[in-house]
Amino acid sequence: MATTKSVLGLVALVGFLVPLGVAQQVSPKQAGGKIRTYYVAADEVEWNYAPENVDHLTGKPFEGYAKLHTERGPHRIGTKFLKACYREYTDESFQKIKERRPEENYLGILGPILHAEVGDTMKVVFKNNATQAVTRESWPAFSLPMISLPLQLWT
Repeated sequence: MATTKSVLGLVALVGFLVPLGVAQQVSPKQAGGKIRTYYVAADEVEWNYAPENVDHLTGKPFEGYAKLHTERGPHRIGTKFLKACYREYTDESFQKIKERRPEENYLGILGPILHAEVGDTMKVVFKNNATQAVTRESWPAFSLPMISLPLQLWT
């Protein structure tokens, strides 16, 4: 287990390359593609799962069993706790979060959408700012006309 965490940590620090192409790997030089570099970090945020303290099924404040699980206590965490979310940064210093375009606001807490074209190479530099080890799931990159797919990153 410790070896797995060490290897994952090393991969997270060094970054990883995801070549694009359906049938074969295509060199960016051969296809005129670009190397697109993204800086993504796992950041912890305090997340409130019930910010209005209202049961949205009933429209009333939590009561009974629901209240038991939303109140903070010695053996209950309540509605707020730390959650790792993935954010895109502007450069390798990881000091400034890249602002999302207004049309990306629907993503909420989801990680960034990473764009590329066939023949491009995506270089994702990942930094773990969380207090726990986190991983990311690499999904195959493929192209669908007029659709951008978000990179799914899981904790």
